[in-house]
Amino acid sequence: MKILVIEDSPQVINSLRLALKVAMPEAELVTVGEGRKGVELAETESPDIVLLDLGLPDIDGTEVLKDIRLFSNVPVIILTVRDSELDEAGGLEMGADDYITKPFRPLDLVARIRAVLRRHQGFTPGNVTSPLVAGGLTIDLALRQVTCNGQPVHLTPTQYELLSCLVRNRPRVVPHEVLTREVWGDEYNRLTSIKNCVWELRQKLNDKNGKLIESVRGIGYRFVP
Repeated sequence: MKILVIEDSPQVINSLRLALKVAMPEAELVTVGEGRKGVELAETESPDIVLLDLGLPDIDGTEVLKDIRLFSNVPVIILTVRDSELDEAGGLEMGADDYITKPFRPLDLVARIRAVLRRHQGFTPGNVTSPLVAGGLTIDLALRQVTCNGQPVHLTPTQYELLSCLVRNRPRVVPHEVLTREVWGDEYNRLTSIKNCVWELRQKLNDKNGKLIESVRGIGYRFVP
């Protein structure tokens, strides 16, 4: 497994290297301190996951993320001192899979890495054989494509994983704790994030009344095509 770290702080890189040596000895670490070079390595090295600092010396990390998303859906975890809700929401909306503020405990970051990798590796095209059509909505999990009334619906990686989990389990109710484990990993509780993510997903699917993604009070959610 290859991890690309786009980070200009030697202290952060060293602490991460030590944590991975203990917790994930199989991981190969590729490090770079500049954003433009990081974009190049994201394409040429084909990493399994990218850890991205926002405060890079040449270009902002948000620009790096935008450039990577032009050619790759590789999982990206943002590492940054920017701790406002607006910064976090912006990073996730642009396609990051997780957002961690500094300072952080290295082993907590390793747990987040495992959770993100598990989400991306847990889905195979064989799980779904044909697109699901519900009204004007078409969900093709095999191709990872969602359209609404013929127009592409652009979902963040987290929104997509949430939708695919609900669709795969339809029409059963998926409890909050199951969604937490399947979408965010079971190392930490993200119930509030589930609620926010469901709200954002409904907006994008034109399901503001919750007719497709139904809330089951005190239990979880279910997809009702």
